[in-house]
Amino acid sequence: MGLYLDLVKAVIAEHQPQDRISMGDIKDRTELSRKYSIPLANRMEKDGWVRRDGDERIILKVWS
Repeated sequence: MGLYLDLVKAVIAEHQPQDRISMGDIKDRTELSRKYSIPLANRMEKDGWVRRDGDERIILKVWS
């Protein structure tokens, strides 16, 4: 599994669709700095894992 998918799995672990997650949560779960966690969140949005809602992300699908 690639690094990107490992990070996605870490972000959405223990969540269900429609759960909300903050950028702080993403940073904590991935141990990435803000510089790298924002592009990760943007890529996850582009790939359909999350949807942005203000300062939070809504999880759209979970790891299966």
